[in-house]
Amino acid sequence: MTEAAVALRCTDRIDFDLPKGNPAKPAGYTREMTMNLHAPSMWIFVISVLIAVLAVVSTFTPIQYVSTYAFWVGIIAFIVLAFGNLVRT
Repeated sequence: MTEAAVALRCTDRIDFDLPKGNPAKPAGYTREMTMNLHAPSMWIFVISVLIAVLAVVSTFTPIQYVSTYAFWVGIIAFIVLAFGNLVRT
């Protein structure tokens, strides 16, 4: 089988898998949930940046408790920012 035939066969499969403009759903088709993201409020963004800066500074300067877990403090900064994107504040 040539590459063109394989590509055409894959394209046909993709076309049949995705519904096009037809509101009737085929059997076994479930619609995926969408995630509504929002811009974080200024104070959540500032808090996450401060936590991230604290994590970076603690890798160069010993800060009690923070230097030991600098990686996890950085992850917490990311989680705070992700929380700000998911929740409308």
